[in-house]
Amino acid sequence: MLSTLLAATESDSSKFVDLDVPLRAWLGLLVTIFTLLGIDLYRHRHAHAPSTGEALRESMAWVTCGLLFSVVIAIGFGSQAFGEYISGYLIEKSLSVDNVFVWAMLFASLSIQGARPRTLTSSGSHGRNRAHAADSNARR
Repeated sequence: MLSTLLAATESDSSKFVDLDVPLRAWLGLLVTIFTLLGIDLYRHRHAHAPSTGEALRESMAWVTCGLLFSVVIAIGFGSQAFGEYISGYLIEKSLSVDNVFVWAMLFASLSIQGARPRTLTSSGSHGRNRAHAADSNARR
C-alpha cells in the first residue's frame, strides 16, 4: 500500500507547474519580505492591546499584500502558477485562522490579557524563526 501511495505521489507531482524563477525575482521577493517585516516591527515597537478596528485593518492589509502577490505570480508565471499559489494561500490562511482560536483559548485559560499576547506570540515567532534558521544551516 505504501509503494502505491508513493508511486501516486510521484506521478501527481508532474501536474504542478515547473517554474524557472530568475535571480531578480528572488531578490525582489527578499526586499519585499524584509520591507514588510520592517514595517510590521516598526508598527508594533510598543506593546499595546489593539482595538478591533485596528486588528481588522491590519489583517485586511496583510491579506491585500498576499492577494497582490498573487497578481505578480499570475503576470509573471501564468494561470496555473496563480492557481497553485491561491490554493496554497487559502489553505495556509485557514490554518492560521484555526491557530488564532487555539491561541485565544490558551491566553484566556491562562488569564493573559492586554498587550501581553502580542509580546508573547512575537517572541515565540522570532524564536521559532531563529531555531529554524539554525537547523537549516546545520543541515548544509
